[in-house]
Amino acid sequence: MDVPNRQVAAAFVELADTLSDAFDLSAYADLLSSHTVDLLGARAAGILLADPAETPGSATPDQLSLLLDSRALKIHEGAGFECFATGLPVRCHDLAAADARWPGYAPAARAAGFGSVYAFPLQRRVRGVGALEVFAAGRVGLGDDDIALGQALADVAATGIVNERTSRSHDILINQLQTALDSRVAIEQAKGVLAGLHEIDVDEAFTALRHYARSHNRRLLDVARTVITSRTMAAEVLTAQRPRRLDAQTHLR
Repeated sequence: MDVPNRQVAAAFVELADTLSDAFDLSAYADLLSSHTVDLLGARAAGILLADPAETPGSATPDQLSLLLDSRALKIHEGAGFECFATGLPVRCHDLAAADARWPGYAPAARAAGFGSVYAFPLQRRVRGVGALEVFAAGRVGLGDDDIALGQALADVAATGIVNERTSRSHDILINQLQTALDSRVAIEQAKGVLAGLHEIDVDEAFTALRHYARSHNRRLLDVARTVITSRTMAAEVLTAQRPRRLDAQTHLR
């Protein structure tokens, strides 16, 4: 199928843009499926991801009542599963001759109106993300150029998905580190407040904070933040600690 270069370029640009805060995997799957169908002249397309919980639905231009992908059959066979297992492209030019290969999948594919099926690995370097399945109405639905373009679409999609996941992981880590830093700063400030107001050392101030938090079933950070803003709370924390200090001194005697 002859496709204008500008149409291919526009599809690749859209598929590469995954670092937006508004990224949605289901919408991205729809976009990939739509571009795949348009550029390859296929009947339908869908993606399977390595994590079944993340695998979104598949899109078709004519909203087929049954779009056959490997998940729809509830069996672990078919082009997508084979592609993901081997990490290699799968070509089935004639589903009528594939009953021995896929005894459940091939008849169901034909019943859904497909004559051929192809699958391309969604793989970023050595990291397997999933597979892109492409369905055609007739036999030999995709030629060599179409197959090369299908793999290129799968490659750019895999890169986009991995980049988005990596970016999301980095954001989560940064937020966790910032939260830990903010917590540490608040606790240190509370220790300083207690030490300054009641002329005790910072170790004793921290012990008082921790004792109050445990005895009142509160988070240490919450107690620390309240101490910073409330002298009444600071005095309460120290008051709660004093019986423990007196008891310790009694035992020493």
